[in-house]
Parts: sequence; structure tokens; C-alpha cells
Amino acid sequence: TYKLDGSPSTIQMGQMSATATAKWDGSKLVITTKNPNGDQVQTWYMERANLVSERAGQNGPQKTYYKKAS
Repeated sequence: TYKLDGSPSTIQMGQMSATATAKWDGSKLVITTKNPNGDQVQTWYMERANLVSERAGQNGPQKTYYKKAS
């Protein structure tokens, strides 16, 4: 569960726990997760009729598109 006001939340990631903050940046939800392996930033937003998840990857930004089932 994330608090959407930018305050930290403790989340479970498998056997590890991490600290995450979630906040709105305009119409985008930005989630920053801090754990011993480093920080990860994931951004969620709508693009036309698709929900998009964007995160930094080894080869640059990676986008995943989710389409509502009919």
C-alpha cells in the first residue's frame, strides 16, 4: 500500500523490505523505491486509452502499456 502524498511507506519486496514514496506530478503518479540495491523510479500515467508504466532500464527507459480488456 502506498501513501499518495509523498510520505514514506514501508513495502515488502520478496524477502526484503524497502521504503517507497508515491506522489502526483500533474497527471502522473511517480513512485520512488529505495532499497539496499539502489533507487528505482516508476511513473504511471494514461496515454490515450492505455495505462502506461515507465521505468529506467539498462538500455534506457522501458514502457509497458496496459490495455483495458473488452
